[in-house]
Amino acid sequence: MELSGELLILYVAAWGVFYILLTKFIAERSVQAWIDRFDKDKNPKGADLIVHLLEPVLDEIRDEQIDSLKQFKESFFKSVAPQVREAKKMVREMNPMGAALDELTKDNPLLGLIMSHVKLPEINLPASNINETSQNTAGTADLATFIPGKIK
Repeated sequence: MELSGELLILYVAAWGVFYILLTKFIAERSVQAWIDRFDKDKNPKGADLIVHLLEPVLDEIRDEQIDSLKQFKESFFKSVAPQVREAKKMVREMNPMGAALDELTKDNPLLGLIMSHVKLPEINLPASNINETSQNTAGTADLATFIPGKIK
């Protein structure tokens, strides 16, 4: 059996028409059918099915995220904690009176309240700084309280 040129052109044209129909109608309907199958509004059971099928993958992703967040937290605090300790040490060395008052007033709020109203020129208390800034900005003195751990 020999194929003539006209029969070959007819054969290619038929395959072209079939390909166009396949891609245009069948593929679009197939995609829409899959979308409808797992759409929660159109098929709630299908949506539950896709969630059920993807549950192991979602669990694995959650576990990996939790592990990576734990690793980040550990590495972050391991790198920041020594720097914070060093900064606190430097502040205590620069202002030993403030550090001593901080230790005294940490557990005794009444003593902290008294110290917030005492004016000591060599120690910068937070209450005096708050009063100075509020007088400069608003022109009136606000009631300020001593906050342990905030001595400059």
